[in-house]
Parts: sequence; structure tokens; C-alpha cells
Amino acid sequence: MQTTPSRARFPGGESLREMQARTVSALEDVVARHRGEAVVVVSHADPIKAAIAHFCGMHLDHFQRLHVSPASLTAIHFGSALSGGALLLTCNNTGDIEGLQPTITHDTPATDTESAVRSAPDPHGDRPASALRSGGGRG
Repeated sequence: MQTTPSRARFPGGESLREMQARTVSALEDVVARHRGEAVVVVSHADPIKAAIAHFCGMHLDHFQRLHVSPASLTAIHFGSALSGGALLLTCNNTGDIEGLQPTITHDTPATDTESAVRSAPDPHGDRPASALRSGGGRG
């Protein structure tokens, strides 16, 4: 799981590659439905890291190099022609969020959408979602 997450599959569940595809598809759907709006999407750390890896062109096998703390903010600006469609504005931000709204310029159409993704506490337990683990892996 730690060295080649793209090949990992949880018993009776989905693979990490399938989780990444599901997460990316859901985010792209949110972006399409909320053009020109800033939206918040709440998730666990691994789907957030998988989405960051996808939108930044990072192979899924390297997503464990990213760190997403509980209740941290990761913001991605979608639609900028200069960034190839997505621009990572901040990752694992646990402090000030001012200045995250990108400035609209002639290179950035008014239909762009900023999506903020937060790591959420586990609603069914006392551990934060990013602390949930499988085997020896970090969440």
C-alpha cells in the first residue's frame, strides 16, 4: 500500500485508483454545477490527497508524499487556461484563509470555480478521518 498505492485494493472494497477516479469525477461534477462560485467539499484525507495528485499531474503512487491534517483546508482553482485546468492554491492550510479567492483576469474566465476541500472529523468515532488507517498506512 505504501510503495504502490495504485495497485492496492481493500478486501471487499474499491481500489485506491477507483477511489481516486470516483473523487475526481465527483469534484468535476461539482465544478460543472457551480460555475463562477466558490464551493466547499468535505472529505477524508486520502480522497483529498488522491484529488490533489490527479489535478497536479502526480502519479497516485506518490500521493502518500502529501499531508492533509484533520480540519485543514486545501483549495484548488479550476478553469485557468494557464494552469491546464486546475491550480493548487493551498494544501493542508490550518491557518489564515484570506487571499484564496483568485483574481479574475482576462486569462481567467468569470466562469471559473474555486473548490475548497476540507478534511473532516470522523462522525462515527473519536478519531479524525485522516487518522483512519488500513494496515500500516497513513490516512
